[in-house]
Amino acid sequence: MVRDVRDLGEGYIACDPRDQSELVVPCLDAKGRTWGVLDVDSHDVASFSTGDGEAARELLALAGLTQRGASA
Repeated sequence: MVRDVRDLGEGYIACDPRDQSELVVPCLDAKGRTWGVLDVDSHDVASFSTGDGEAARELLALAGLTQRGASA
C-alpha cells in the first residue's frame, strides 16, 4: 500500500500521471512465489487502507489467483 506515490521519488513510473496512491497485492503460487500482481491506483492520496489490502488478498484467494496463508 502506497499512501502517496510522490514519496517514492523521481524513479517511480505511474501508469497514469494523475495517480496519487496505489495498492499492490501479489498473486502467489503454492510455493509462495509471485507470478503476478493486482495493482489498483487512485487519483486521491491515502485512498487505501490495510483492510483494503486484506480484502483484495481474500478476493484473489477466492478467485483461485493466490494461495491463502502465503505471504510475500
